[in-house]
Amino acid sequence: MSISKEWLDFLREQYPVGSRIKLREMGSDDPCPIKPGSMGTLKYIDDIGTFHVAWDDGRGLGLVIGQDSFSVSPPPLQTLKLYMPMTATCYDEEDPEEDITIDPHEAARYAPYIINALQSERRWIEDYGYNHNTEEVERGLILDQNDPDFRTQYLHLLLEGRRRFRIIGKSWWPEELPSDEEYAAALDALERADWKSDYVLTHCAPTSIAQQMNRHYQPDALTDFLETVEQRLEFGCWLFGHYHANRAIDKKHILLYEDIVQLT
Repeated sequence: MSISKEWLDFLREQYPVGSRIKLREMGSDDPCPIKPGSMGTLKYIDDIGTFHVAWDDGRGLGLVIGQDSFSVSPPPLQTLKLYMPMTATCYDEEDPEEDITIDPHEAARYAPYIINALQSERRWIEDYGYNHNTEEVERGLILDQNDPDFRTQYLHLLLEGRRRFRIIGKSWWPEELPSDEEYAAALDALERADWKSDYVLTHCAPTSIAQQMNRHYQPDALTDFLETVEQRLEFGCWLFGHYHANRAIDKKHILLYEDIVQLT
């Protein structure tokens, strides 16, 4: 039986290799025909139009249009995965001029952290929108450059999307946190003022206010001390500016970063 090239091209285009075949009935005189209802996978269509099928039961009989009755379904969808070399450059927000580039092998090890960072950023945008200040304050994370694991810890934090951590001697010094004597002096001054003040000016906010701005906030000794003061002190307005934004948290707590206000 001859078949035109146009018809053959049409068949091969309509029924690509991998299509699934379901047999209704074989019309040939094969002494051992394929059972009706059998399923198979199209291997190819030859030059005379025979559908060569790999049947699920292991047999390999072909089918002929007009002679055998069968239906054809498209091949099952497949997921195509494309792979390419990956490099990553990490930037420290505290020192944007300094960057670390890691090669494909090292970058592959950090792939889960990169994915987690992207997912975390997506959740943040869903919760707060693109225009919300996304600074995260995690003062409790202090890295030591002399630590043998410093590079690994540093890359983990960057790739996890941690925006706020400190490096001893570079972006954080132990002297930043008040000493016990300074805490005691502050409490003594408040006692002498009968725990009343018109204004409070601090660098950080009390813990509850920081967590109101950022649900991921991790408190430290200083913000917990300020929280103790906030719970007891009678004050008119509390101003602070550590969080790189300008906004009123509520009527009594104001975040100032670049704005200048006059106190009266």
